[in-house]
Amino acid sequence: MVFATVFVALFMLVWPYPPIALQAKAATLEAHQQIEFSTACVEIISSGKIHNFDAELAVNPAQHSQGLMFRKTIEPNYAMVFDFGHLRDGSMWMKNTFVSLDMLFADETNRIIFIKENTTPLSEDVITPPQQIRYVLEVAAGTVQRLGIEIGDSFILCDDGQ
Repeated sequence: MVFATVFVALFMLVWPYPPIALQAKAATLEAHQQIEFSTACVEIISSGKIHNFDAELAVNPAQHSQGLMFRKTIEPNYAMVFDFGHLRDGSMWMKNTFVSLDMLFADETNRIIFIKENTTPLSEDVITPPQQIRYVLEVAAGTVQRLGIEIGDSFILCDDGQ
């Protein structure tokens, strides 16, 4: 009887914790989802073909930090474009990113200089190109292979009027 009473008392103390923890996690996710991105179109030019993407632009530190974190899906014709404004050393990771991506690292002339395909969701491994970059384009995993995108290809960023 004493064991049952102690068990019930401990359960009543611990039982509220999971909902509180889940509420805190939900509030964190909601706060991250409030960051807004402007939109544009992106044309990746590969082997003489133009591949069109609807894109969101990450151009400030808050947007750079948020990126595609917490997204559950990525459409095949979607891209997130990180514009750092100038050449710089740069690296990316997949922390809090639930979907696998292909990452295209580009220089100031919009030329792709490094590609990391099929990244591992939620990984904290750092992905670093061999030289300085200005842009990173993130697209759904498998896009590079599906479209034949290669190092040396380029992209055009165009305003979509939104």
